[in-house]
Formats: sequence, structure tokens, C-alpha cells
Amino acid sequence: MRSLEERRKALKKAHPVWETMTLYQRFFKTEEACPDHVCFVDGQEYSYRQIGRMVRQAAAALERLGVSPGDCVAVMLGNRVEFLAITFALAKIGAVKVPVNKSAGAEELAYILEQTKAKVLAAEASEHHTWKEYEGLSHVICLPPWEDREGQGISWDAFLALGEGRESRLWEDGLSLSDIIYTSGSTGKPKGVMLTHDMLLRSAYASCINRGYEEGRRIYVPLPLFHVYGYVEGLLASVIVAGCILVKRGKFQAETALQFMQDQKANDILSVPFMMMKLLQCPTLEAYDLSSLYAVYCSASVCPKWVWSQLRTRLGAEEVVTGYGMTEVAGASMQTDPYDGTEILEGRVGKILEGGCAGEAKLHGAIIEYRVIDGATGLDMPPKEYGELICRGPVVTQGYYQFAEATANAVDAQGWLHTGDVGYFDENGYLRYLGRCNDIYKINGENVSPQFLDRVISKCEAVSAVETVGVPDEELGWVGAAFVELKDPSLDAERQVKEYCRETLAAFQVPKYFFFTESSTWPHTSTGKVQKFKLRELAKKRMEDGDG
Repeated sequence: MRSLEERRKALKKAHPVWETMTLYQRFFKTEEACPDHVCFVDGQEYSYRQIGRMVRQAAAALERLGVSPGDCVAVMLGNRVEFLAITFALAKIGAVKVPVNKSAGAEELAYILEQTKAKVLAAEASEHHTWKEYEGLSHVICLPPWEDREGQGISWDAFLALGEGRESRLWEDGLSLSDIIYTSGSTGKPKGVMLTHDMLLRSAYASCINRGYEEGRRIYVPLPLFHVYGYVEGLLASVIVAGCILVKRGKFQAETALQFMQDQKANDILSVPFMMMKLLQCPTLEAYDLSSLYAVYCSASVCPKWVWSQLRTRLGAEEVVTGYGMTEVAGASMQTDPYDGTEILEGRVGKILEGGCAGEAKLHGAIIEYRVIDGATGLDMPPKEYGELICRGPVVTQGYYQFAEATANAVDAQGWLHTGDVGYFDENGYLRYLGRCNDIYKINGENVSPQFLDRVISKCEAVSAVETVGVPDEELGWVGAAFVELKDPSLDAERQVKEYCRETLAAFQVPKYFFFTESSTWPHTSTGKVQKFKLRELAKKRMEDGDG
């Protein structure tokens, strides 16, 4: 295989000038150039030609259901070929995709459907919901394992049949809205982040440049495609290089994943630390042939130091990256270099991505710019002092759909998005991320960053995983509570962790409470990220019960 720099040069040569286009236009260009390349594997292989045919049939069918440019269509699907078909079909006709977590509760789904006025819903989760209550829906497309006992919808096959032999319109405005992706914080209603076709493709291309995507790369994506991480840096980045997305349905399990990667000759995997830990802890890891695997992207939460080194020594991946981003910036805005060492990976989350032709000259070729400010005064912080991160650029959202108050609170008059994240840039331009503004807590006036504590505690030899949160304390205001998974659980190991913290951390940083549990019992999002606000509630309950 060619070197990283050679692959980067090839990408830039193939894309000398940025072309504004829709997601469908991007897909169609790849389909025309590489029709027989495998695009998607989900139990069976689908070529770009096969998926393109399905996309155009679905686009014509959507028009027959009355979907027009600008209309919203809710998509409540897992990682399956129909998700791709719907995604690019909506882009072809200028409609807007509203991806919904297929595990979303009825109340959340009702809120999203009502706010977006979605005309059509494509779903596979009938065991949790009925659809009669959503009066705005004109049609529901039912996919297995849904059994449409109440006659509320149309099957996928019947839906596709509506478009057979028909041709739909071609929407060509790449600056129009493509997706509304809902994000949930610790409180309040979900917010629909508005993302255009151009934003998504610029972000995907920048990731391709940094990671040196080559034509035909085979990427295992155990992350949900309805989230921006798997969607942009997996699916859309893959389409740019005529690559292939590999998916395995069902709950992530180490041995199943390893067998799948071996069978499919995966070159790359997009993951979160929880998944990488499970793979490396699998007792049969060495029995699998992963000689095709050379790249790993591990992001979304703090990763223990031992994981970074073993990704190269035991998993055999030479090119390892982590990153930083959010839905509001259309995916990752920063990544480490694929050959950065462990000392960078364990303490930094990357530097601002070069955009190639997708970057802007006024941003020195980047797709985004950042400032670090004092959250109280709005003034820039001195170099290497932490503050709130704010950003703007061609990949930054203009706001939240039908939510003027949230938009006004997040985006200022100069177009700067206030991320709510805290950190600072080092002398080499790498971001040291310290967590969310509302995660940082004070003990007797001293600021404590849970992200910093997680990085330090994870270096203890006895620790497999750690997540720290701040909890209220009558005497000190706030104190730390550390959830720790031990490599070999025992009282000696627990004492070792506590002693390590006392020796390594300042006295005020040492967590007051230690809860030694398995990480699988911690609350996670569907992407595997630990939900700090739920963990905080769990800590409070255990404190009340006298645990820790």
C-alpha cells in the first residue's frame, strides 16, 4: 500500500477544486466512476450500481408519496442498506432527512415528528411505538422486524414498487438543508442541528485527507449511522473514495466483531474506547487474522493509556487516530495524525483539520477556526490557558431547527458557535480537551476537570477503565466520584488505585468516592459514549445508599 503522504497527494490530485454538490450528486459521481466497487456489506454485498438503482427507485417512490423539496422525512433505522437508499434518495429530490435513534422513546419521537412536521417515517421499531397518534404523518414505511399488524404502513418492497419505471427530479442545491440531526443534552428538549449537503461533504473530505483514504478502503462501522460520527467519517467519507462500509447487526460483541473483520478483510474501524477495550481484552484475539487491518479511529471519550499502545502492538493497526468534534460542526473538526505516538493520543484530541480544496484561504486551508475565551467576559484567553471553545467556518451549523432560543444562546452575532466545551491549544496546535463546561466542578474554589482525572487515573496499572464526575457536597460544594473498572478485581487492586490517586493527584483532585464496577453497567449512549449526567445521578444514589 502507498504511504500516507502518497495517499493524501492522490486525494488532492483527484479533487483539485471544491465542487459544491448534494450528497446524491457525490454518490452518483462515484457510482459512474466505480459502478462495480462494493459499497456496503450487510449480510450480503451491494455494489455502487446496485445501491444506485435502489436509490433512484426510492426517490421516485418518495415523490409518489407526496414528498417535495424541503419536506422532512424521519428515518428510524439501524445500520442497513435501506438507510443508505433513503439517505441518497432524499438528497436526490431535495427533501430533508431526520435521522432518529431507533431506540428513542415514544415521547422523544413524537416531539421530533411534531417539530419537523415530517410527512413520512421509515422505521423498524414497531415494538415500541404505534403510529396512529402522529397525525402529521401521511405514510409510514415499515421494515423488518416490524410486523405491521395494524395495517398502518407500507412495506419496503411495496414502497420500492411505487418507483419502478419512474424517474424523479434531480435537486442540485448543495447549500440547502440535507439533515436535521437531533442531539440531547443533560437537560431540556432535544435540539435539531441543521446541516447542509456542503457542510457534510466538506467535513467528510477533510477526514479523508487527514487519514489518507485510498480508493476501495473497507471500513468496519459498529457505530450507528444515524449519528454524525459514523455517518460522516464512515459512510460519506467512504463514498468519496469509492470505499466500502462493513456493518454487523446486533449488539457489539468482541469475538463476533473480530470474526467479522477477519472474514471481510477490514482495513479500518471506527470506534469508541469501550469497543476497543473489549476487543483487546478478548482472550482469543490472537486467533484471528487481522492482517488487512491497518487503521483505527477511536474517539468520543477518554481512552486508557494501555489501549493506545496495544492498538498497534496487538491489533496490528499502524495508523491510529483520535479526534474531537460535535454534530454542530458536521463531525470531526480536529484529529491527530495517524502516526502520532501514544503520548499525543493519551493527552490530546487532535489539531484543526486541513481541508484541502474544501478548506478556505482565509482559514489557511482549514474548514473551521477556533478561539478559546473566558466564558464570563468573552475575551480571548492567553496561550495555553483553558477556556470555552468557540468556532465558526463553512462546516459550522447556523443553528437549531425551529428553536430560536437555543440558536440565540449558542450562535453569537458574529457567527461564533459557543460549544460548551473547555480546553486549550498547546504550542503545536493540538487541543487538550478538559470536558464540558458543566462537567467541571469546584472544590473550595479550585476547578477540577473530570477529563483530566480520567486521563491520570487511567494510567494506573490496575485500571481498565475510569469515568469521573462531580457530585454535590454540603461541606466542600462539590467532590469527585470515580467509577473504576479494574483489570483484576480485588481489595488489593482497589487499595492500589486509591494510593495511586493520593500519590499522583493534588489533594483536592483526589475523588472522595470510588465505585469499583464493570464499565458495562455504566450508562452509555447508542454510540458507546458514557453519559456523564446519568453517571452523576447513579453516583448520588450510591452515596445515599452508603456505597463508596
